[in-house]
Amino acid sequence: MKNLILLVCAAVLLIPFVSFSQNPNIHWYKAELKLNSGTKKGLVKIYEFGKKDKIKFKTDKDSKPEKIDQDDVKRIILTNDKGETAEYIYYYIHEKKKFKYLVQIVKEGQINLLARKLEFTIVPPTGVMPGGINIRDKFTPGWEIPVGDFNEYYVFKTDEDYALPICKIGSKGFQKNVDKYFSDCPKLVSKMKDGTFTRKNVPEMIDFYISDCQ
Repeated sequence: MKNLILLVCAAVLLIPFVSFSQNPNIHWYKAELKLNSGTKKGLVKIYEFGKKDKIKFKTDKDSKPEKIDQDDVKRIILTNDKGETAEYIYYYIHEKKKFKYLVQIVKEGQINLLARKLEFTIVPPTGVMPGGINIRDKFTPGWEIPVGDFNEYYVFKTDEDYALPICKIGSKGFQKNVDKYFSDCPKLVSKMKDGTFTRKNVPEMIDFYISDCQ
């Protein structure tokens, strides 16, 4: 357990945090929702609620919020106070396809790159409960929205209805995943094995695949 905590702490120190700052209307974020039923622009609040996220929307800070069904959401476009935007979709990130997760779109095309950022909290032991590590990746109240510097990446091609992990926190399967998913591009696999591509530059690796392997 001690070694695991040290490993996680080291990983967190290496990952800079870029986020949407919270506005005075706390936990509500400027957004454009692209829904199956149309488009809505205003403020949105998203957090975990059982098997599906709970989504609330309102046109401005003084209007009455309405509930949005996660299944009706095609895309969420968030804008922060600096005018930076990030686009999110709900997608399966496991072949078992049990739940859809909210993930940021990094690249779109013949091959799509999705990402999310996990946040860690070290929980000290108490007289009642043992210590441990809290890992959260959702839009829970009080948590800021990551815009970049991800630590998990997933890929899928246009004919695939779920994404597969390229790298995940706590997993040593990066080389195995790249070797398997990009087996049709020996040049990319070779560059991964010689250290040119690592889990730190996955977007550049996808660019290489698009330009040199398709």
